[in-house]
Amino acid sequence: MNLCILFTILYVIAAWKWGDWRHWRDYYPTILFFVIGDLLYQFMLHDYSMWEFVPVGLQQFNITHTHVALMEMIIKYPCTILLYLGNFPKTRLKQIAFIGLWISIFTLEEWFKLLQGSMIHDHGWGIKWSILFNMVMFTLLAVHHRRPLIAWGFSGLFIVFLFNAHQVPISIFK
Repeated sequence: MNLCILFTILYVIAAWKWGDWRHWRDYYPTILFFVIGDLLYQFMLHDYSMWEFVPVGLQQFNITHTHVALMEMIIKYPCTILLYLGNFPKTRLKQIAFIGLWISIFTLEEWFKLLQGSMIHDHGWGIKWSILFNMVMFTLLAVHHRRPLIAWGFSGLFIVFLFNAHQVPISIFK
């Protein structure tokens, strides 16, 4: 089975069991923040992807990277937020450990996908960049829940940093 689909199913099961469905409306803005971030990546770097999903075992169904990316945005990201924010600890030390846990979950998931060949890196991206990205992402998701404008500002700065670090050519933008 394709790992992208398997992991999405696992997120659904985990969210069904441990997600904070009672407060989903409180998390909805952060879900949108998460999805919009990925949509921006997909749109802005369409012709210069840092990573791409490869639908291993799904080619006969004409599944593409875009289908997998949309599945993650529509299913995995809301489940992640219900689990992440719904169980976010109160004390600083536990928060740091919890963020570390989620960084590890997303990084290991990506590593398994790379091993299976259902994900590839390009243009200088690698697992170390993914770890940094996950560190910033999970920190900003927690910040966004309480202070959305601060999260948007830091996201913009981080995007500029990543574009410069990976020398994304301006010519790719229409």
